[in-house]
Amino acid sequence: MDADIYDLNLLFLQKAREWLVSGQEHKARLLLGVTPDAAAALRRLPLSALRDLAASNVLCYTLRLPPQLWRELARQESAQRCADHLRWHVLAAATRSNDDPVAP
Repeated sequence: MDADIYDLNLLFLQKAREWLVSGQEHKARLLLGVTPDAAAALRRLPLSALRDLAASNVLCYTLRLPPQLWRELARQESAQRCADHLRWHVLAAATRSNDDPVAP
């Protein structure tokens, strides 16, 4: 396994677990996309299990931005405008409930 991918997986799992055990499940769910089932399991896993999972080659995280946003970003003229647009999208996604339709 690529060491960088292992490190990213492990950091992702550790951050998710940290937020879950500290009572910040909303952050793990909204910012990292952790499902309720995964949250229940991650709360109980020891660090050794997180390391094994990070090295298992079964974790796959993707960018969760819609294709329209990528097209808009490709047309942006400045890095600042792109960054502002991304921040807006992340904020909108974080405040949208799971039952809300995804914005176009």
